[in-house]
Amino acid sequence: MGLPGVSVMAKGTHRGVAADVNGRYQIEAGAADTLAFSFIGYVTYETVVGNRSVIDVDLEPSASQLDEL
Repeated sequence: MGLPGVSVMAKGTHRGVAADVNGRYQIEAGAADTLAFSFIGYVTYETVVGNRSVIDVDLEPSASQLDEL
């Protein structure tokens, strides 16, 4: 199940997008770019694009956010 609204940014650039209602996104990025996936209440995840054309990630809930509940 996708997470709508996840922010996907190419680090060090002004390129970024938000995931759609199905959690899908499309961003222009080169092999050396690092993508940062973030969403309120979740730990930011970063990964280098490399030779991949599809990058699926699982975001983990933030422990500090869980403590507040």
